[in-house]
This record gives sequence, structure tokens and C-alpha cells, in this order.
Amino acid sequence: MGRCIKFFSWLWISLLIPAAVGAFVPSETFAPIVSAVMPSVVTILTGSEAIQIPDETTRIEQTLENRRIGSGFILDTDGHILTNNHVIGQSDYIYVELADETILKAFVIGRDPQTDIALLKVKTDEQLTPVLWADSNTVQVGDWVIAAGNPFGLGPTVSAGIISARSRDLSFGAYDDFLQTDAAIHQGLSGGPLFNLDGRVIGMNTALFAPKGENMGLNFAIPSNTILWVKEALLKEGVVRRGKLGLTIQNVPEDIRRTLNLSQNAGAYVAQVDADGPAHQAGLQEGDVIVSVNQIPITQTKMVSRLTAQLPIGQTIPIDVYRGQVRHTLTLIVAEKEIPPLSEPKEEAHAH
Repeated sequence: MGRCIKFFSWLWISLLIPAAVGAFVPSETFAPIVSAVMPSVVTILTGSEAIQIPDETTRIEQTLENRRIGSGFILDTDGHILTNNHVIGQSDYIYVELADETILKAFVIGRDPQTDIALLKVKTDEQLTPVLWADSNTVQVGDWVIAAGNPFGLGPTVSAGIISARSRDLSFGAYDDFLQTDAAIHQGLSGGPLFNLDGRVIGMNTALFAPKGENMGLNFAIPSNTILWVKEALLKEGVVRRGKLGLTIQNVPEDIRRTLNLSQNAGAYVAQVDADGPAHQAGLQEGDVIVSVNQIPITQTKMVSRLTAQLPIGQTIPIDVYRGQVRHTLTLIVAEKEIPPLSEPKEEAHAH
């Protein structure tokens, strides 16, 4: 009798779950969204040999075994294309394949290895379809998303999932701020767009968690707001110029966090101050705990680097710090961070 009760209880619960989940399904199909956005998605073809394309406007006639394939998307009607920096690498040639299978030679306008973003340009008389943008700051965990691109060179492909986390740090660099999604991102989808249900870009597919070479359902995208800021800099100068404070930070030690009653991950501990740098001139000291930059609270340690990077060079900003248990407001003039030399990026970005 007890086993029967358990069985019928489980059956009752199982019948209720689909109804509850179904209430949150936004639509019976993503087809209208996919149809609208796919003309903006492109394939990136790179390698060490030139592809022989008559007039550079028709389909590839020669398949090259050593070519690499990635994804990208159309920024504007002038022919600018966005993709990952690791997709183009140090290739001798770059071509872009449009949704209608037209092949166009592409040129590098600028690249930013720090965020893994590259800006290309193609020349064509065709009418291009640019993407529309969404504010990635409004993205919530649980939002539906659609990843688009060309995985494994199979052809245009989409996958759907949700945003499973925000502000992920993969230890790729000082500016990590990834959106995490369970929408499948396989090899070749890097550089492609991540759309919301309005058909607007909220991110660029960039990395996957694959410790054994298998997709584990943990995939990562660069937020749209980061992309937009970087692309403006690349359009202007071909490089990204960032602000700096002239210090080294780390997570706040737990005993200091408890003493200052800071929430988990909040604040940034000053481990080192560069001699004659902006922070030193402003009076920051080792052991200070930064709690706000330019009046924006620091809820994660790396926020200091990300916020400072986007500040105008030469701007005077307030920085709030705790020295001991006393809060101070210091004034600092943002300096320019040295642009690191261009290095060979990884062929595929993986988070291990």
C-alpha cells in the first residue's frame, strides 16, 4: 500500500511539473526570431593560404584542409563585422561568408586581445543586415537566449538555452565579465552572436567549459555593453586605450571583510601601489580597501579594473577606501594603461 501511495504521489507531481514549466515557455517556437536574425550572422574563414574566389564575390571553389572556421555578425551597413580575436588569430587571410553564401575578403580594422574582440570590414554593394543591440546590464539569470553561428563548419546553426549566471570570471584577463549560458556553444560558434527573445544581441559567444574536450553545458559570452564600448574604440583608433590607477588589487581578506562588514566579494584590497603612479599621487596605500570608484560601489574585486578601463584618460575621479575602519574619499587622475604587444591568441577559447 505504501509503495502505491508513493507511486501515485510521484505520478501526481510529474503531471503537475509540465504545466508549471509550460507557463514560463515564451513561445511554441523560436522560428520567427531565428528567421529575422540569421541574415546578420556570418561565417569567418581564416588560414595561411589565400582562397581563390573569382571577383571575391562567389562561392568557394577550392576547399582548403587547413582553413579555420569561426563565426561573426554584421555591425553596420558599411561592412563592419564583429568576431572574436582568437578566431582570426594571426591568419594570412580572412574571408567572410554571408548568409546567402557570398564570400567576401575581409580586412582587420582593429583588435583587442584583452577582451578577445576583433573588428573586420568587407567591401560589397550588397545590402547588409546589421544586428540590433540590447543592454546587457538588464539581462537576468533565467532569461531565454539563442546562440547562432557555424559550428564545425556544418553551416548556419542555432541553439537555445537560458542565462545561467552573470559576471563570470574565467581568469582569462583583468576584464573578465562573462555571461554564462547553457545554450550550446561548440567549436566554430566563437565570435557569433547571442540573441535575446527580441532578436537583439546581448553577447558574443566566446568560450566553453570543456575540461575533457566535451561541452559540459557551461558556455560563456562577452556582454553586449563591453562589445559596444570596445567596438567604438576600434572604429576610432584600431586599438583600445584604457585608464589605469597604478595599483595591484586582490580579494579582500576574510578577516578584514568581517571587520568592515562587507558582503561576499565586495571591495578590493590594495596589495601594491606603483611608485609615482596615479594611486600613489592620490594617497592610496597598501592595505587600503577600495569600496567605490567614481561613486560606483565595488561589488566584485575585478570591477575596479573594468570601471577604470572605461574612464576617460585624464579624468579626475573620487575613490572611497577604508584605511583600518575609517572611510576616506581620495581624488585621483586617471592615467593611460600601456597597450600590451599583440600576441598569438588561442585557436579556440576554453575555460578549464
